[in-house]
Amino acid sequence: MSNRRCFECVSRSLRDIIVCDHKVFGCISVLLGGDFRQTLPVKSKSTREAIISLTLPYCYLRKSFKVYRLTDNMRPMKVAGNPGGQFSTSEFAEWILEVGNGTIGELDKEDPTNTFWIKIPYHLLIPTSNNSLRHLIDFVYGDGVLHNTYVIDLSDRAIICPTNEAADKINEHIVQMTVEPFNTR
Repeated sequence: MSNRRCFECVSRSLRDIIVCDHKVFGCISVLLGGDFRQTLPVKSKSTREAIISLTLPYCYLRKSFKVYRLTDNMRPMKVAGNPGGQFSTSEFAEWILEVGNGTIGELDKEDPTNTFWIKIPYHLLIPTSNNSLRHLIDFVYGDGVLHNTYVIDLSDRAIICPTNEAADKINEHIVQMTVEPFNTR
């Protein structure tokens, strides 16, 4: 999610450039897409309220937006196969929406206002072992994707990392995995 001030700045700049002061974005139609249940803007050492105030719903431009809500989850229709073993694709999609909507989980006793504990079904977890990272990579990329790389195959897959260091570690591991078959010849 982008900081609301980015949109406000773009709108002001377009109004100045196009000389159309009376309409947002200088009379240009703008299409925005996103999900407010996803990543919030980053503002280091801020309170929850300060971060939430940076989101688009708190933007003064919002009153002039026409909001359309998607009603069909397209991911279950797109993904072939079973994402986690025992869940069907539609069950997994429903579970992930419940997580995003905050309708499942238990309140944390120490911080019930801000924290929920969500139990991830065991069959969605990759068991801890010496090969856990390899299992994660195999789960996400499947057989052959890393060795017969096409942009379309990679664009549908991602491993989300909490830090750049974690991303670097996974990238190094993937590079090593793709080099290994060529070293054995």
